[in-house]
Amino acid sequence: MWDIPLDRAHVTRNRTGGGRRTRHLHSHSAPLLDGDVIVRDGIQLTSVVRTVADLCRTESFEAAVVVGDSALRSAAESPGAVAAALYRCPSSTPTVC
Repeated sequence: MWDIPLDRAHVTRNRTGGGRRTRHLHSHSAPLLDGDVIVRDGIQLTSVVRTVADLCRTESFEAAVVVGDSALRSAAESPGAVAAALYRCPSSTPTVC
């Protein structure tokens, strides 16, 4: 990832409130809908589309463009799928992508 600090792990919990930040962990609270979570090697992860949408909401324009472009090229995701993921979370206003 380009110009995104990696000193703190970010997780999203499927709830409407109660996010928190510690030295090594930033816990976000947001609805996770069907298709937003996948399982890889027994670990639950947000899907590529949901991850790109979340980064568009939280990172700089430049960082979001780099991540989004990489995801669109490598995962064959569509820009429409990312836009849909941005609008599914009612508490967020998509300002970047």
